[in-house]
Amino acid sequence: MPISYSSKSALLSKMQTTMQKTRCYLKKVVLKVHCKIEIFSKTIKKMNV
Repeated sequence: MPISYSSKSALLSKMQTTMQKTRCYLKKVVLKVHCKIEIFSKTIKKMNV
């Protein structure tokens, strides 16, 4: 019982860290894409004017 519990908690913490890393990665990607879209829209506005 205690062995399975410790392994479960270890697995849970591992999953939590993985989720946090994935979230951080996704946030970075979203920010990069957002910046690129901003630059892109600005250049299009300049071209139209």
